[in-house]
Amino acid sequence: MSVATKPSQYVVAAGDTLGAIARRFGYSVDELVVANEIPDPDRIAVGQMLQLPLEEKGELGRAEEGGTQGSLRILFVDKLLRAISGLEFVLESNRGVILEGITNADGLSESVSELRVGEELSLLVKRARGGFKKVISTTFGGGERILTAYSPALLVKSRTEAHEGIPGNDRSAEGHPLIRIDAGEVALDFLDFDSGERIEESDYEVAASLLGCEVAAIKAVAQAETGAMGSFFQLRGWDSVPAILYERHYFHRLTSGAFDASHPDISDRRAGAGGTWSDQYRKLLRAYALSEEAALKSASWTKFQIMGANHVAAGFESVREMVRAASVSEKFHLRMFVSFISSDAVLQRSLVGKDWLAFARRYNGPAQRGYDLRMRENYENFRRNGARND
Repeated sequence: MSVATKPSQYVVAAGDTLGAIARRFGYSVDELVVANEIPDPDRIAVGQMLQLPLEEKGELGRAEEGGTQGSLRILFVDKLLRAISGLEFVLESNRGVILEGITNADGLSESVSELRVGEELSLLVKRARGGFKKVISTTFGGGERILTAYSPALLVKSRTEAHEGIPGNDRSAEGHPLIRIDAGEVALDFLDFDSGERIEESDYEVAASLLGCEVAAIKAVAQAETGAMGSFFQLRGWDSVPAILYERHYFHRLTSGAFDASHPDISDRRAGAGGTWSDQYRKLLRAYALSEEAALKSASWTKFQIMGANHVAAGFESVREMVRAASVSEKFHLRMFVSFISSDAVLQRSLVGKDWLAFARRYNGPAQRGYDLRMRENYENFRRNGARND
């Protein structure tokens, strides 16, 4: 027999332990640790807000197999990452049709809830000549997700066209942006050209509405991540390319330390992302020569510095799709951020509540190196200025 429990929270009081709280509400300690991302179950703070798992519970207090796990919205965009409105679509699962409709002005579908972890999903869109065509097959991973769907007719597979008005687009015969590394020029075959499209205030307002937070909160994160360098590197002699930070400990983990001895500056179990802006692409390219996928996953990308390793949470099935999109339009940086935050209940809750310490620990890692203070200061500045200056 199962009993549906209501959504609930609990504020830690003096004398509480996680074990006592778990017993009081019929959970295991592990369930509370997972639900609240608690690094040390022996250390909880008075006043800390705990989320009690929101799921159907069996006699032992565990989620029953096949229980509801999350929701999904779909974002439809063209090659230049512009929203596709008025598109008819159908979303199917192994249970049959679970959503059908027409995209709104922002290219978004309605939300479908009661999805289950592991549920197989197929997305079909209406052809111009009639009938529907399957464009995406994927497996739902849980949480509140946004799935990004490109127009198949405009999806770039390998070669790209130059966009008018972008300096230097006529310099690369292969259709990829060029940068200068040491004495030579290098074409970045995993990137497209910057279209020059930038985030507008209305984009921030839509993003804030989707996340349930303030515009100033989103801008505070962006300012902390790339305020000094901007969302694109525009260095002398370079085409415009996405701002990145190369993280050698990710490359170490993704390649099982295979290159630690031979390339310690780009592969090491210890974090270390120092160097100039141009050094970041120099390191990335050296890693790319050793393992392409691992290298792209080992850099943080966009105005919000989302790791390539998090491409699925950012709305992409592959890291290559993610970084190519990042290179085309700053507007898509924001869409990635919305998808990434929506996929993580801790991040979304702390962003909405402006709990900057909790947010920074989750977003930037437990050490977080003062990001919480920067975000808090940025937020206050944006609030005073009406969130207009970014």
